[in-house]
Amino acid sequence: MVFAGVLVLAVAAWGITPALKFPTRQANLRVSASAYGWTALPFTLAFFQVAPILGLIWLVPAILAIVRPKQPESRFWFSERRQ
Repeated sequence: MVFAGVLVLAVAAWGITPALKFPTRQANLRVSASAYGWTALPFTLAFFQVAPILGLIWLVPAILAIVRPKQPESRFWFSERRQ
């Protein structure tokens, strides 16, 4: 039980850390966000079993983390160099 709790906290911290670093426009953050989405997606199944609303709350950001970094405006924003 403790391992599962620590694992959930680690995945949540992984989602927060790149989000806070997005203003730096590092290209690896775009990849990290997409990988986070794919990693967080299986947790939604477990959360749906415990509390369906919690599963839905976790599902929406996970899908957005997969889809948004791959869109052209996101690629452009991360590839743009600061003056």
